[in-house]
Amino acid sequence: MPAALHAKLQRLSALLSSGEFESARVHLLEVLRHHPKSADANCLLSAVLFHQAKHEQSRYYIERALELAPGEPNYLVNLGKLEMVRGDAAAAIRCFEGSLGGDPSNPGALIELTAALDAQHRYQDMAEVARRGVDLHPLEPRLVAHLAVALVALGRADEAVAALEQARKVIHGEHTLLTTLCTASNYDPGMTPERSREMHADYGRLLTALLPPLPPPTQPHKSEAGRRIRVGFLSPDFVRHSVAFFIEPILEHLNRDGFEITCYHVGTGSDDVTARLKVLAGRWRDEPFTHEVLLASKVRADRIDVLIDLCGHMRNQRLPVMHQRPAPLQITYCGYPNTTGVKAIDWRLVDSLSDPAGAEAWHTERLARLDPCFLCYRPPRAEHDGELPEVAPPPCLSAGHTTFGSFNALPKLNTPLILAWSGVLRAVPGSRLLIKNAGLKDARVRIDIESRFAASGIEASRLELVYFTPSARDHLAMYGRVDVALDTFPYHGTTTTCEAMLMGVPVVTMSGTMHAGRVGVSLLNAVGLPELIARDVDDFVSIAATLAADHERLSRLRSGMRGRLLNSPLCDAPAFAARFGDLLRDLWRRRCGPPVGARSA
Repeated sequence: MPAALHAKLQRLSALLSSGEFESARVHLLEVLRHHPKSADANCLLSAVLFHQAKHEQSRYYIERALELAPGEPNYLVNLGKLEMVRGDAAAAIRCFEGSLGGDPSNPGALIELTAALDAQHRYQDMAEVARRGVDLHPLEPRLVAHLAVALVALGRADEAVAALEQARKVIHGEHTLLTTLCTASNYDPGMTPERSREMHADYGRLLTALLPPLPPPTQPHKSEAGRRIRVGFLSPDFVRHSVAFFIEPILEHLNRDGFEITCYHVGTGSDDVTARLKVLAGRWRDEPFTHEVLLASKVRADRIDVLIDLCGHMRNQRLPVMHQRPAPLQITYCGYPNTTGVKAIDWRLVDSLSDPAGAEAWHTERLARLDPCFLCYRPPRAEHDGELPEVAPPPCLSAGHTTFGSFNALPKLNTPLILAWSGVLRAVPGSRLLIKNAGLKDARVRIDIESRFAASGIEASRLELVYFTPSARDHLAMYGRVDVALDTFPYHGTTTTCEAMLMGVPVVTMSGTMHAGRVGVSLLNAVGLPELIARDVDDFVSIAATLAADHERLSRLRSGMRGRLLNSPLCDAPAFAARFGDLLRDLWRRRCGPPVGARSA
């Protein structure tokens, strides 16, 4: 390659890295006009178009690059990323493995392969590839982070936290490591509130060091306190995702006379739920690849008054946008069960049960309590989600044994939880435990879980591990095989708890210290079942075993549970949206004040 062309492509690559996609695209088209057979230029243009979400054009140029340089490992990585966007993880894996065939130590291929294995729920394979990558590239933070993600997915969050904290000793100032550590900390049964708070505060300090914020937004004048408020919701999860179940009631019922809504969808996917939410939102912005600084500038240009983050540190988070403070008032809500650590986020919306008095000590945000429950669940509706199955009688009446169940995500599994669930099974002779989640697709994962229960004295014949149901309706119908649902700890279920109650299944939970371990407390109080909240493990076992033995009570709860849920504050969307709007208005009034520099009367 001519030296001048090489230097120009390096400059254009820097434009790509800084998020100046359109400028890079224009210049690359000019380069290709003079050098059409430059494989590197074709590949770089493909990468730019990928970040502009112009996937078909991106595919054209990467295929052109591969025609010019067949089997080039880095080009295969880019093609694999396009296959991932298309939703074909198997094809992507073939690309990444092909890249590693040509260059076994290619860090990009190792990073993307672990992500593709994650998408296929192949967590044991993901962990193995990530370990190999870390051995080859011990200072590559994304490989360490992906190893941690795999460990969390395997129900070994404590090991993930240990690996991340060890990596932080040698890899300094790395955003990916720290946000992954924050997420993993919520699943670790040995985590303390003080330690968790410090991890998250470290993240906020790192953002301050890495990314200077925009100039401060204009201080709203007190005369603006009563005007229509422009609210922005920022999330990668405006799809069929747990967050959507709790955001849709707000989008549907928030009073448009007082509020104007804009949704910033930063996820790469879309589905029928996305289409429905688009109709409910006043304005919709698809921004999956927009650089943090540019996206913050767009929010500022939209003149958003209140920007609400719905993701926290979860996958595809955009907390650096919040750090830029594009809006005068910034809030985090719903999608993450902990503080964010980001100083530019002013408030976190919770309630008095999820975060009792004193919980402020563990947050960098101020806490605004939305009582009686900080959530509003949108149950599936026949017109959108298929026919809702009827509530089945308790299966113990015909099966001759009690079936406990948990449909929570596999990362919420941990050793103390397995010990507690095993105690429940021992306390109810002949009982079974049905565990359902996508992570159980891998046979090695199932064998690992069976061995962990075996270490607690529970043989595999008492477990049923299920990973797949053909539809959402079939998923809900499977609750008909469960007598009593067992919540997870220290990270409670949310959507799973609501779904269980919708299908008539009572849920036993255990009250924890931090928000993640108190959501079940809020949900069960909202439906009037505080007696199903345990104080400790012994109480958890006792409540579950006593409930299982009382078939009359089980039948009574079963027949009335759906009505109890639907008629509770947890499903009263209009009332919840009114409270939500009142709280936003109150926080906005507090934010409004005299202009900067004005003298008080």
